Amino acid sequence: MKDIAGDAPKLLKEGILLIEKGKSEKAIPKLEQALTLFLASGNQERIALCRSYLGVAYRSEKRYEEAVNQFQEVLKLLTELKDGFGVAQAHLDIGLTLSLQKMFEPALEHLNKSLKIIQEELKDKDLEVTSLTNIGNVFFLKGDYEAAVAHYSAGLEIAEKNDFIEGIAECCKGLAEVNENQGHMDRAEKFYHKSLGFYRILPDPIQQSNILLRLGVIYSNLTQYKDAIFYLKQALTLKRRVGDKVGAYLCEKNLKRLLEQLKLKTSKK
Repeated sequence: MKDIAGDAPKLLKEGILLIEKGKSEKAIPKLEQALTLFLASGNQERIALCRSYLGVAYRSEKRYEEAVNQFQEVLKLLTELKDGFGVAQAHLDIGLTLSLQKMFEPALEHLNKSLKIIQEELKDKDLEVTSLTNIGNVFFLKGDYEAAVAHYSAGLEIAEKNDFIEGIAECCKGLAEVNENQGHMDRAEKFYHKSLGFYRILPDPIQQSNILLRLGVIYSNLTQYKDAIFYLKQALTLKRRVGDKVGAYLCEKNLKRLLEQLKLKTSKK
């Protein structure tokens, strides 16, 4: 007789691999089936793991309420199991999902709970930086730039003390975005360049392409057309390499406009 329960780990693994490949829609039925089997077996740790990935898959498909429900179940389970890291992650997942629904206050409540666990129980500086950055991102989306800067700056200070390269890159990117939105282009340019340098060290071509695009737009707005073209061409190359069709289109659109403006400017001389 076939061991149906034995299929659960295989289905979970297949679902996780599909999520990592960006195929969340295909991952969902496998994870849902795995969860049914794990629930029948009563393996609490596997149930929590499966619900966590199912929540991530739902979130990727913008099925936010279903995602939050899964993360809340994870939170209950891992609280009972006294898994500090898992509880912090569950609060993070709930917070991030709520922020995507623009439910900023409850999102911040969960993110701050996650931060408290990281600071007081886990005492992990890299996780603390990531948590501060996530909170900064929510304040940024909320339009509370002062609070966003405070959290990005706090994260940056810790990241620099601990040589956490990814943390430095993320905090600098956040500070750049705030300054760009506030019209402080000189400061935005400075933080984007700093962030770009650290993303190149990692390396992270997706984030590099995003920052190169922003620098191109900034230089375009400052009418520094040659600099703008220089960065947009780099961004376009990376966007094509990572398969970001929307990003590549934006680069091409901006480049076409800039080349026309530069041509017009030259013809008037």
